[in-house]
Amino acid sequence: AATELTKEETQDIILEAHRECNLKMHFQNKFDDTLSGTTSISVYLHGNTNRITVSNVGDSRTIIGRQASEVENGSSSTGGALKAFALSRDQTPYRRDERVRIRRTGGRILSLDQIEGLEPIREDEKERDELALKNGGGEDIILGEEIDESGDPPRVWSPNGDYPGTAFTRSIGDAIAEELGVHAD
Repeated sequence: AATELTKEETQDIILEAHRECNLKMHFQNKFDDTLSGTTSISVYLHGNTNRITVSNVGDSRTIIGRQASEVENGSSSTGGALKAFALSRDQTPYRRDERVRIRRTGGRILSLDQIEGLEPIREDEKERDELALKNGGGEDIILGEEIDESGDPPRVWSPNGDYPGTAFTRSIGDAIAEELGVHAD
């Protein structure tokens, strides 16, 4: 019989794999990862235990399709259409907890229109996010509602420049963004 990994062992192994991949990208000579990198999604199938562990870095997303069930006359039947269910949560500036984390590292959260002066910058947003997070309001956008109709999502920027402009808050590579908290953990 195969030995099952504990939840903690599984998490530690996946985290170490993300960190190692990130470091290898930084120290290879085939391409420059200063302003380039990738997001990632991993799914670990736990043998025959009918368990999976999903790990994401950034805005990659895992979904599962389930057949809709209907309760008719007290009995359950299947046969309906498939419905998608998210198994991961995007790590982007749409999430309040991620905005607060990035700002605490020194990054700015602004849209491209705000950087270019076409939209106003709300000076109180940082304080509102900190207060909401402190009071238990960690996430303010529900997965699936993150579509920005104007096509101008919030991005991570350096405190002193108009770079890197990532629309995600975690990645593998992206060495400049890593200094602002956009890392593989």
